[in-house]
Amino acid sequence: MTSSGADGVAPADAGAAPGLVNTVRRIGSALSLSTWPPRLPPVTRPPTSRPTPAQP
Repeated sequence: MTSSGADGVAPADAGAAPGLVNTVRRIGSALSLSTWPPRLPPVTRPPTSRPTPAQP
């Protein structure tokens, strides 16, 4: 992925191209992680096996 992002880049910019590719990948991952959790179903706790104490 990084090497394909650096193809066709001028030799003077060859050091910056992979850094830019990695930065875009990290931003994309952060955006993906921030948008998916709200779409997931809520997690519920299973009922406990202990009975609740009786109220006096």
